[in-house]
Amino acid sequence: MYQTHTLQEKMKLFFTIFYPILVTQVSFYLISFFDTVMSGRAGAVDLAGVGVGSSLWMPVYTGLSGILLAVAPIVAQALGARNIQQIQRTLFQGVYLAVGLSIATLILGAILVPTAVDGMGLSEEGKRIAKGYLFALGFGVLPMFLFNVLRTLMDSLGKTRVSMLLILLGLPINVGLNYIFIFGKFGVPAYGGIGAGIASAITYWLLFFMAFAFVRNGKPFLEYRFLRSFERLLWPRQKELLQLGTPIGLAIFAEVSIFAAVTLLLSSYGDNIVAAHQAAINFASFVYMLPLSASSALTIVVGYELGARRLKDAVRYAKIGLSLCLAVSIFSGAF
Repeated sequence: MYQTHTLQEKMKLFFTIFYPILVTQVSFYLISFFDTVMSGRAGAVDLAGVGVGSSLWMPVYTGLSGILLAVAPIVAQALGARNIQQIQRTLFQGVYLAVGLSIATLILGAILVPTAVDGMGLSEEGKRIAKGYLFALGFGVLPMFLFNVLRTLMDSLGKTRVSMLLILLGLPINVGLNYIFIFGKFGVPAYGGIGAGIASAITYWLLFFMAFAFVRNGKPFLEYRFLRSFERLLWPRQKELLQLGTPIGLAIFAEVSIFAAVTLLLSSYGDNIVAAHQAAINFASFVYMLPLSASSALTIVVGYELGARRLKDAVRYAKIGLSLCLAVSIFSGAF
């Protein structure tokens, strides 16, 4: 991150941050995409089960991950103000929040998921696959949220290419694990759609360990000495993160729920209809990644300028981001 003076410099910096975030968002979404597509090769029932499971999970995941996005503006402002101690403190508080959200998610999931899936119009086999997929995915909830905190930290410091490279490494790993666990290769039983949940959970653990190692020992972050000292839980900081992040999470939850609700409503028409809809909606969902990535990039550059008390520059960045999102809306609508 650095100070810019002209509109051209601002656009260059904005898009330098935006493009890797877009690739990261799309790649992260592709993990779920390949879960459904590769499950479809195992059969329509498997695709329907994974589709319903994914539709129940994605709004929850994106909404809770939205809360963790509160780390970005706080870190960006601290970076603009050159307050390294604040960045350290925010990282630890984000980790504590991620652990808390993971525990709450697993408890609520254990209580609500069986009832929710049983209320769908799937076949008994489809319901079994949906429950099994979500159960297996549950083992990856903690590393997924922790990875999101570390990824947000890296992005907020302007190191968006690092998080992009990590997720690009994770994507082929997920595809390979899907191949093994869905279709039963190398002596592993064929789990069908449930295998996609197992593969994703393992992938999230690997992504977390890679991100942890990079933030702690990677060359771009050595000067910050992240994760080398202990920071205790601070309730005022937790309150600050929740006050800032909860509206973000609720907004993203509402947006993603629009997509997910259609899949759930169609469940009463049976496995084949749900499978067909899930195959189609995967492609439409890619368009959503553009404004979501632009908003993440805006959070970073605007927060950085606010931290440095350059309000006019922050406004100019906001206009650049809003113009991009308007252009994307017009193009996608016309297309």
